[in-house]
Amino acid sequence: MEVLDSPVSAAPEQSSLQARTRMVHRGLAADDVVVAFGMMAAGALDDGAETRLRAATAPELPALIGTLLDEGAIDPAKWADLHRAWYRWRIPLGVSSLVWWHLHCRAYGKAGNLAAASDLVESWIQAIDAAPPGKRAQVSAAFTGLAAERVVALRDDITGLDAFVSAVRYGVTLLAVPDAQALDALRRERVSILMTDIEAGGPVPLGLPAVQSRAASLRALCYGRAPRFAQQSTLLNELWSTMPVEERTFVLVHLEQKIASLEIVRLSHGGRVLDNGEIAGVLAACRAQEPSRWSPLEMRIASFAWAWQEAGFSVHELNQTELSVQLLVLLMEHRVGQYQRHVTMDVPQQLPLPELARRYGPLRVALERSQQRCLYFDGGNWERREFLLDKAASMRHYAIPAPLAECFERNFGGSLQPGSSPAQWRQYVAARIEAGKTPTELMIGLAEWAANTDDLPVDYAVFDVPVGVKLDRPWDLEIEEIFCYTGLRADFEAREKAVPLGAVGIANALGQRMRYNAVKKAQNYALVKHMTPQSFLLPDISVAEDAHHGGHYASGIRHACRVPISVGYRGSAWRGIADVRLSRADYAYDRRFREEELEVALRYGIWAKAIADEAYARDMLFDSKYCVNLDDGRDVAGSLGRPA
Repeated sequence: MEVLDSPVSAAPEQSSLQARTRMVHRGLAADDVVVAFGMMAAGALDDGAETRLRAATAPELPALIGTLLDEGAIDPAKWADLHRAWYRWRIPLGVSSLVWWHLHCRAYGKAGNLAAASDLVESWIQAIDAAPPGKRAQVSAAFTGLAAERVVALRDDITGLDAFVSAVRYGVTLLAVPDAQALDALRRERVSILMTDIEAGGPVPLGLPAVQSRAASLRALCYGRAPRFAQQSTLLNELWSTMPVEERTFVLVHLEQKIASLEIVRLSHGGRVLDNGEIAGVLAACRAQEPSRWSPLEMRIASFAWAWQEAGFSVHELNQTELSVQLLVLLMEHRVGQYQRHVTMDVPQQLPLPELARRYGPLRVALERSQQRCLYFDGGNWERREFLLDKAASMRHYAIPAPLAECFERNFGGSLQPGSSPAQWRQYVAARIEAGKTPTELMIGLAEWAANTDDLPVDYAVFDVPVGVKLDRPWDLEIEEIFCYTGLRADFEAREKAVPLGAVGIANALGQRMRYNAVKKAQNYALVKHMTPQSFLLPDISVAEDAHHGGHYASGIRHACRVPISVGYRGSAWRGIADVRLSRADYAYDRRFREEELEVALRYGIWAKAIADEAYARDMLFDSKYCVNLDDGRDVAGSLGRPA
């Protein structure tokens, strides 16, 4: 079959990320077909529109759908509801099962609203998965009202758009069938296979393009693992019902507080988006009654939060998703399959969700010994997507490049050889401090070089570390006790990039935010917290950082790259209170940071940590001038402290 989009990269992690970002950038013709025939499956089209869609050839469909919308032949409200639902069904992995979508649309037709449909289809998917392969047509038909005797059997349930449309046109049951054995089991039950992608024969395909995906089926998406969906809601109910009430109360309160303190979280239920406060409110409501009385939404929210705590996946990967038990299973099975490509650790297939979450955590910890978990962040919709960088491969970027060695020798003296290792870099830093150079000078020199190097072009390079006090108790740090320096590219012109602030204003705006973030993250260490903590970050790359943030808009933070730093003091290693942010101030697509650029950017965390740790080992302070706003009346270059 033809594919709507150009092929994705052969690199597994990059193709994974591209699959996620492609949801809004390309492939909308296929999405329109999925939604239009979803409306037909739901009985949400008038007879005239349905007749015209049934009669159209594959090449005619995209244009016809547009015509029907223009003519008002398709209800725009229902179209918007289902298009939004289809988008949310594909978060966080960028794809979903067309068989699940078919069930969802049939449930929508029966229930009349998206929330009830979401609850129905969750139970349907679990019941169908629990049935023997030969009986699944009967179980599905009992729910959907379609005939059980005639089936379109689909192995490639992610990409098989042709089979999905055919099933809707025929008005028959659409089943996910993994192999020929399952197909034979259906035939033994006297089920007629009208169309299948497992074997040749049957009706001539319509010729619709495949849905673009790096994996053709849910099983392929999980790297060959067979996820278990059967009875998962029952097993989750048992988890909560058998938990002693005192423990359940403690767990729910803890989860409620953790969710409330996170950066923006958004979960969908039937088109209604719940934010942090509303999610925390659902968890609070769960404490007021026995789990057997929880609504499907309450059970999902509580189980999602528990699984997140137990497994340690990134909660923000689920932002905007239509939350369901099957999605939690799918996300974790996908990650387990992915992680097992890097780590030898057995995690059995077909696990109950609670046990899957418990097995996930140790696997993730083992993975992090060799792989750096990173996130792609879209500031426009708060969605995040995990990807991996190989730590050993990243180390090749830690060696000191010749231009940096020349810059530091010229400005600070001493001998720094190109290709020096991180240990040799730290020795050089220590020698320069012993020779009278200050940590502030060295950190500024590094930030300025980062802002102006051509091997990773940026407009800003922002470095922040504690000034050097309270390192035995960082939870007591004040905002004015965080050093922050912003290096700007020498030829950067704010007006050309439509950035409202000038150089000093940019430095002040970024400094305020970076210091605030550091102090908030430090609260994770406090028993008695001065303010709501901000969660620790993974390295990330982001787009549209200014979409919901006035300070980012004013200072031109659009495409960004963040590298957290762990700093050391007298045997302790503190996360969250230091980091590096690189930024590009224009919106161009080709100016977005790429995964391989984040791999390069990790070097700045290593190099900046060496300067900070050497300063703290000597109880030296960074210059407090960079712990507050710079005076607007100063000379800009002097205020920014650029070395000669």
